Amino acid sequence: MWLEPIPGMDGFQGMSLSADGTARSVNMATLEYDRWQLLGRQLVLAGKSIGNGQTLEFADTLDVVRVDADSLILGRGDGRRAYSRAADAFDAEPENETHVVLEGTVTFAPEVRTFRAAGDSTTFWLIDESGCLEQRFVESGRAEWTVGAELELCPVDKSVAEFAADYDGAYRVVRILRLDEG
Repeated sequence: MWLEPIPGMDGFQGMSLSADGTARSVNMATLEYDRWQLLGRQLVLAGKSIGNGQTLEFADTLDVVRVDADSLILGRGDGRRAYSRAADAFDAEPENETHVVLEGTVTFAPEVRTFRAAGDSTTFWLIDESGCLEQRFVESGRAEWTVGAELELCPVDKSVAEFAADYDGAYRVVRILRLDEG
């Protein structure tokens, strides 16, 4: 979940972005996000705008200025919105969820988001909800970005991501511990 202070008021507003492309507005009475998509360096948030007795579908395209594990800065023109990552009660990890720390190789390319553990030939689809790895891939300017990494991962059912069916399994990135960028 990404939150920002509500301008001129107490409290926070923002959005929750799930790996499956669904979105949810947080403390926004007139905007109901229901889906999101990352197109290069742009975040597209879509849903319904509610007000003045009518409900309209909308899509809002924002530039991803910066993203890391704890912050997201979006922009449009000269305007900037800074969000901080917050725990989401709806997205909370189950207490019995298994996490593993692995070293290996991350590869990003069009329609490719994979992880291969060091010394293993098994390739896993990689789900990075923070967008941090996607951002590094885009910033690299390369058609294919391959980097050594140490990641804290959680095994997930590969049915949660469209392209994961073509791989041996799927992992969700819990934390990026190290990236060996050269």
